[in-house]
Amino acid sequence: MLDGQFEDYCVADEQASEYDLLGAMNWACSNGANCTAIQENQPCYLPNTPKDHASYAFNSYYQNMKHQGGGCYFTATAVLTGADPSKKPQEILSIHVCKIARSFKGINNSKLDLVVKMSYLGVGVSPGNVPVYHGSNLKAVDRRVRVAELVLRSVISGLAILSALLIGTDTQVKEIFSIQKKAKFTDMKALVFLVIANGLAAAYSLVQLLRCILSMIRGSVLFNKPLAWAIFSGDQVMSYLMLAAVAAAAQSAALAKLGQPELQWMKICDMYAKFCNQVGEGIASALFVSISFAVVSAISAFSLFRLYGENKRKNSGGW
Repeated sequence: MLDGQFEDYCVADEQASEYDLLGAMNWACSNGANCTAIQENQPCYLPNTPKDHASYAFNSYYQNMKHQGGGCYFTATAVLTGADPSKKPQEILSIHVCKIARSFKGINNSKLDLVVKMSYLGVGVSPGNVPVYHGSNLKAVDRRVRVAELVLRSVISGLAILSALLIGTDTQVKEIFSIQKKAKFTDMKALVFLVIANGLAAAYSLVQLLRCILSMIRGSVLFNKPLAWAIFSGDQVMSYLMLAAVAAAAQSAALAKLGQPELQWMKICDMYAKFCNQVGEGIASALFVSISFAVVSAISAFSLFRLYGENKRKNSGGW
């Protein structure tokens, strides 16, 4: 609880970007800061801006943890000040002294109304139960990115399952000299590889789809860099896996369709036309899965590298 008795205060740096402040605030609220007061309908919720809420969280962490080695760094998004903000009631927008400011006699209703008018409109909840703010442009971009990712991961899941089913269930029996020969996908290792790749792609995409849905329901924004790196890396792996599987299956399908006269390889598809046609449909579905994964990888790259914005300062230590 802040009572104005401390000689120094940890507040948000004016030059820090919104993304950096929110990420650092999430960390502070999960590692020693008491952020209950800045939740909605709580005493220090207003003014509702990233800088003011971050200042409250930073100072709460600093005052609680400084005697245990806690500092005021937060990846270069915070600064120490020796000036007691409670002595400047006209600067009511400093969230970390909201309780002192509200008790100060010089604050009237008109100033509180000004605070309300200046508050941000878009508010969600981060994974750490810390308010997440969106400027109008940022909010629109986040919404479009989420919708695009949700649609693409849904498409990937559906097409990967469809491709696996088309190829995995495809069979055709052909009688050759009174001997029945059954063609199935396991006769061609490239098709086995493609079915396995489709299964992995479908399972991975379903997990990511669930994450996207939960994120949209909670209204959270991805600020966790290790998680963003994990998603980006997973999308990259799946993208290359599907590309390799589709390429191998397409090459094998081409040989089955066209043969190889120089090596006296016959055109298998002349004998198993139905089997080849269904395999072709499965490969076509897998191709769309591969393309969709490439687009999803670009989205996850955007979600990751925007955390390293141009306003990001050099940081050589942890929080």
